[in-house]
Amino acid sequence: MATPKSPRFDREGALSRNYSTRVGRSDRRISRPYRRPITPLFTKFEGGDIVENAQADVITSAMWSNNDGEMKMGDAEIFTSSVQDAASGVYYKEFYRDNPQLTASAEPQFAIAYGHYHGSGSAPISQYASAGKTPTKSIYSQYANLLLSAGDEQFTIGNVNETSSIFINVNRQRFKERIDPGNWAITISSSNIHQGHSPNPGVGSNITLTDDSSANQASLGDFGALYKVVSGSIGITTDTGAIIPSSKQYGWFYPDMGVIMLSPRLLEQDIDETNYCWCPGQSGNIGNANTNATLNQVVGMFTSSNTLIPQGQISNSFAARSSERVFATHYFCRLKNAEYNFSNNPTFTSGSQGTFSHPSMYKDPKVYITTVGMYNDKNELLATAKLSKPLLKSFTREALIRIKLEF
Repeated sequence: MATPKSPRFDREGALSRNYSTRVGRSDRRISRPYRRPITPLFTKFEGGDIVENAQADVITSAMWSNNDGEMKMGDAEIFTSSVQDAASGVYYKEFYRDNPQLTASAEPQFAIAYGHYHGSGSAPISQYASAGKTPTKSIYSQYANLLLSAGDEQFTIGNVNETSSIFINVNRQRFKERIDPGNWAITISSSNIHQGHSPNPGVGSNITLTDDSSANQASLGDFGALYKVVSGSIGITTDTGAIIPSSKQYGWFYPDMGVIMLSPRLLEQDIDETNYCWCPGQSGNIGNANTNATLNQVVGMFTSSNTLIPQGQISNSFAARSSERVFATHYFCRLKNAEYNFSNNPTFTSGSQGTFSHPSMYKDPKVYITTVGMYNDKNELLATAKLSKPLLKSFTREALIRIKLEF
């Protein structure tokens, strides 16, 4: 008994049914008008074609625009917006890498605000003057509501209420999910408003701050993780003796909120070893006056505009990296040899008879895959995947395309 032969795909027969008809018993074929082959427009994913990552990948990247990890903060290197300044400049200042007056695409990088629990440091809001409401009081209350636990009204460091605070708020688009702990440092300068008090007039000081994540675990709360702000460079806290020991805290760092809170009270104690007021917001300077100059003085600490340090020696900067968890789903697109070998492109055929534009494709059509579209059950396009280079597809070739969607 003869063993039956295994069935095989009749490519010639498939093509002849699409492009010709048989006459009698001969193998002679006659051309007929092109009839588009019946091929699937969509292929539904099967259960095993979709694989989700069990764990997210943590991706860190440079935080500032143009994929820059460090932003210099001299007067000619950082800009504010006159439009934002006119609208909300008494509350906070936004900072840009490019001049927003000259570059329409300029994006805010971070904002600086000064808050005071009792409202000192800014003039009362006109319509609420009788109630004693000021921009600094509003700012302090807003960040207290955002960052403190229920029932707490004031920021505290070492069991001391910080009635005044400086807030650095990074733009959400820049820090994405969080500021990467241990991967940021900011250098700020002393203000020249105390030039007459210092025993060394004309000599300014600066300090570099980071978090203590390299040495301590984060505290956790409704606001997410919480670290102390200490002196040091990225990933390293300093321990240089009595002037700025690593155990000295200068504020709080909220990586999940993109906020750094600094204490003027603690900063002024160490910056020039004099215990004279170093930055705005404390006794003996404009922090307790009802003027709108306090915020501008705070801004000067970051942009170097108030510093006593000669411009050629300015090193103010803000280096940081963002961090985000990326979840990925892999889609496997399996193209069998008899599928997706024809194109809807009008140049694929020519003439009223619908013949191939290239005669060599008769019985052996070829296409190049460049894009994969992903649709829902309503045939609505949801995503497209671009191949790095065109992929040849024919009746003698199958393809497996892996698409990775990250979110």
